[in-house]
Amino acid sequence: MIDRYSKLTLTVIAAALSVIAGQQLFQTAVAQDGAACGTTTPCMVVNAYWDDNSYRWKRCDTGDRACYVVAVKK
Repeated sequence: MIDRYSKLTLTVIAAALSVIAGQQLFQTAVAQDGAACGTTTPCMVVNAYWDDNSYRWKRCDTGDRACYVVAVKK
């Protein structure tokens, strides 16, 4: 049987983890400062896939393969 001290300690840890998880769950998304795109470094965001034959990113125009979002400097 578990003693009262251990039970209380585990309850406090569980409550603290629940509070931390709750804070992350209800936060709104914000843009990161100093991102790759901006007024000084313009770029575009494209859907692309990595082509193993040519060793470069290619635009993903069809939905038949897994695509990634890639930021490209202009």
